[in-house]
Amino acid sequence: MLSEELGERPAHYKLMTEIEYPPGSELGYHQHVGTSEIYYIIEGDAIYNDNGTEVALHAGDTAICPDGSWHAIKNVSDKPMRFLATIINT
Repeated sequence: MLSEELGERPAHYKLMTEIEYPPGSELGYHQHVGTSEIYYIIEGDAIYNDNGTEVALHAGDTAICPDGSWHAIKNVSDKPMRFLATIINT
């Protein structure tokens, strides 16, 4: 049984979800305060902005945005991009 069904969750856990962005879609540049976020690319290609430095991400890549850092992600392919996003309270 999932801990969510029991009304329990680990103390630092906030969110874990799979997200799909159509071609050209993006999540704008933003800062994490009090949380950290991890992206795991499942499918597709993206440009990830890590505190002002852009890097290419592909299926199997992971990006981490620690508490206090800034980031953004954009689907730069002509196909949907899917990724797993996990937010952790710090």
